[in-house]
Amino acid sequence: MTALAHSPVKAGSAAVLVALAVCAIASGQVAGAQVKGVEIVSPSRAVCLTDRRASVRLKAAVLAGADALAYIDNVVWSVNPAVGAVLTAESGGWANVNFSADGVYSVTASVEAEGTVHAASQTVVVGRLPAGEGLAAEWLFEGTGPVLTDTSGHGLDGQLSNSEDRGPGVAGSAYHAQALVSQKVTVEDFPSLPEVTVSAWVKADSVAGRFPRIIDGEEWVFFLGLDGSWVPSLKFARQYDTGTSIWHTPIGSIETGRWYHVAVSWKDGDEAPRLYIDGIEQLVTREREVADNAVAIVKSGTAYLGNDEAGERGLDGTLDELRVYGRELSPQDIAVLSANHAPALTAQPDSLTGGGNLWEPSIAAEDRDAPLPLSYHWDVLEAAGAWTVEDASSESPVFDFAAAGVYKVALDIDDGQSVVRYAWDIAVQGMYRVFMTMRNAALWQRAGDRVEIVLGVEPAPTEPLRLSYSLGGDAVAGEDFVPLPGEVVIQGGETRTMIEVEALTRMSGEARVLTLTLEDSGDYEAEGEAVLVAFTPYSYENWAVDYGFATGVSPAKLAPTADVNADGISNLTEYALGVDPWRDRGESVRKRLPRVSVGGDGVLSLSYIRPAGADPAFYTVGVSDSPRGMSFAPLAAPESVSTNTDGTETVTVTDSAPLGAGEQRFLLLRVSAGLL
Repeated sequence: MTALAHSPVKAGSAAVLVALAVCAIASGQVAGAQVKGVEIVSPSRAVCLTDRRASVRLKAAVLAGADALAYIDNVVWSVNPAVGAVLTAESGGWANVNFSADGVYSVTASVEAEGTVHAASQTVVVGRLPAGEGLAAEWLFEGTGPVLTDTSGHGLDGQLSNSEDRGPGVAGSAYHAQALVSQKVTVEDFPSLPEVTVSAWVKADSVAGRFPRIIDGEEWVFFLGLDGSWVPSLKFARQYDTGTSIWHTPIGSIETGRWYHVAVSWKDGDEAPRLYIDGIEQLVTREREVADNAVAIVKSGTAYLGNDEAGERGLDGTLDELRVYGRELSPQDIAVLSANHAPALTAQPDSLTGGGNLWEPSIAAEDRDAPLPLSYHWDVLEAAGAWTVEDASSESPVFDFAAAGVYKVALDIDDGQSVVRYAWDIAVQGMYRVFMTMRNAALWQRAGDRVEIVLGVEPAPTEPLRLSYSLGGDAVAGEDFVPLPGEVVIQGGETRTMIEVEALTRMSGEARVLTLTLEDSGDYEAEGEAVLVAFTPYSYENWAVDYGFATGVSPAKLAPTADVNADGISNLTEYALGVDPWRDRGESVRKRLPRVSVGGDGVLSLSYIRPAGADPAFYTVGVSDSPRGMSFAPLAAPESVSTNTDGTETVTVTDSAPLGAGEQRFLLLRVSAGLL
């Protein structure tokens, strides 16, 4: 664990020039005679920014004496086009660029020494790559189903042999295969392109397929060499009437298990193709040639992606962003196409503000073509007071801000080739006041009975505020009440929330008490006393006393066999079925009464509704030859219990003996007053 402590940083320490998008900070100097050039060391190649919430970090250095790199402050930065970009120069050769519009930008660092201006530029692609002149086909492998759409607009849609052959790519989805004979993408009516550039992202997971195809056409083939002669390398083959010419990059220039951007540019009449890996032109060697009088095949027809026609050169890996141009692209064009995808957040911080002084963000980032594992660095750019941070190089740091106010927090993510920055304004409001407001309550221990405890906060938080509370007393979770999580969240902008305490059925024993006490936190201060909730067992005695107290009826009318509300159902039956004679009427009562059904096999079943979790010992289902139960005999059959959504449960007991011909039999439910 690492911890950093800092004093306040004042805003306005960096210069920003939006209109011209040119910035410079001049302080440290390098002797003019020592300056040999300028190099942008980060990003180390063109970068593609897919999330405009992030900015791109650039760092320049001068080549000084003995070709050493020196990081100085007197670097002049510019960006072209200036519209849609805000460039901020910083000390140590750094610059930060925010983009508000998609496009292709060139960022330049320059240093003047003894009248000579030394400069270097780097390309930043924001959003999707522009189509570019001469685009003949473009397959991005997005979507679902067996049709692979050609997004160039030329209608060269492909047909996937298996609609499931898609997986994660460098950005979005990609073609994913396992070198199976049946796996390929077929493109009909592919045009003749004797002048062509092919650009793609590819990752081979193994050497299966030996020479797996990127694209295999009538005139030429662009592929990997992984197992065989002149491997591992990137290869290009041109078809002639008498054979095939093949060229390859240096042995070892391609490895399995990692993403590469690969490209080839060729025009009939060239001595050799231009092959590129990650935007860098490679030394090309001819491994097979044809006679001087061989005639190049010029023919349209069917092309295959990820395999050849016979299915013998299948890719075990992933292919993404495959583009074909009907012209030779320049090295600068290839550099843009090969732009490394910058890291991007897939999960923003859990909370951007909070009461108290602690902020514990948690993020997740993704960069599928990253050459190295992602590294993180958190910092505070502008502060209202002193602050500290623990685990500043992790995905989940802990900030402690000393005073209320706004803090600008930055996260730099480095993938080994480029650095992006996310920044947030964190409003620290100080400690919240949190309190409970409720009179002490009493609950029947009958499933579904509940009480709400109000939790209030001042002032209203701007983001969700998590509150913790402890439980005490002799009430037992899972026996007296539904277990509580011990925490609750007040949403941003709200000043209150509820804790709902729900009783469980307990039909005997003594009353018990639950206490809820707010716990202090680094985000808030708890005020007030604990809240008490008393749980009264759902016994017949308690039921009768409560009803008598509420209605003022005489004790005689509350005897188990009496009918206090004159609805034809005894007090004991209403109690056992969870009926409140003060509130429940009509259908709400009738649906709980026992019901007997006869199955197709003549078997009788009795069903009734009681409070969920009621003690089965109080209920007995038996058989009798009289509806009055004169010869009542308990059934040995087990209960079948299903839970309802209203705090009740439905109980069914089945008599295993079928009715005989002419037999009269009754199933009855008995509730024993002696047990109650």
